[in-house]
Amino acid sequence: NIKAIARGLGQVPESTEVMINNDSGGDHAAWRMALTRTNGFLIYSKDIHEIRAYNRMGLMANSEMLVTLQDDDVPIGTTWLSDALRLYSAHPKLIFMTGYRARAGAGGNIGLGRAKIPGKDPRTGIPFMFVYKLVAGPLFLRRSKWVDLGMFNMNFSCAGDPGIHFEYEFSLRTWFRDYQAGIYHCPFEHHIGDWKSSGTRANKKVSQRRREIGIRNSMNVKFMYRILHGQATSPLSQKCAMTAELHLAGQPYDTPTPPMIMP
Repeated sequence: NIKAIARGLGQVPESTEVMINNDSGGDHAAWRMALTRTNGFLIYSKDIHEIRAYNRMGLMANSEMLVTLQDDDVPIGTTWLSDALRLYSAHPKLIFMTGYRARAGAGGNIGLGRAKIPGKDPRTGIPFMFVYKLVAGPLFLRRSKWVDLGMFNMNFSCAGDPGIHFEYEFSLRTWFRDYQAGIYHCPFEHHIGDWKSSGTRANKKVSQRRREIGIRNSMNVKFMYRILHGQATSPLSQKCAMTAELHLAGQPYDTPTPPMIMP
């Protein structure tokens, strides 16, 4: 996967900064060979896992646009980053976006292997929709707002454990704080290599731990956002659904809404 990821990242024309978190303790030499660009950083941080890695590297980064990739996702083509940048420029309150899958505010799953994004963004012509809960990856973040909102919640993973559903929680926090989250058509090849038999799926023990963390964190999300989330009629769901409906209809949608109170 290493050569394919490095090659895919090198195809975009924009000036980029690439940070690799070598969490496994292996493949260090392979990544050193693959990172031939000037702005390439290889960080060795064994078993802190993704939430802590994203937070630490996000603070280290220089760009206002952060893109988090997983090691089984490969960028394809030359326009995926420029399209994301255009969407962020067109929508100042958009601070969190996925190029994979998401849950719509009105219900239903959108993205790869699910329902097609139902329309194009009127401002850019790119297939895009405001959505309720994002699924990694890739994930796109407006860095300054991500930092202001507290970054990813590290309570969703002990060091060394997978960070299941951390992106769900940040999606809800985004809407709760009166910002917006979305999904767009992003040409990536997903789940390449031996993803079914490596990492947090390497054996029965770690797979069971992954399932346990997923159940626990799903309960955490429900508890944290109780009456605000969980039903199509919940306030955060309705807020997202109305925004998406107005946006796809080409009507004004980004007017301020009254602040919500956390239960």
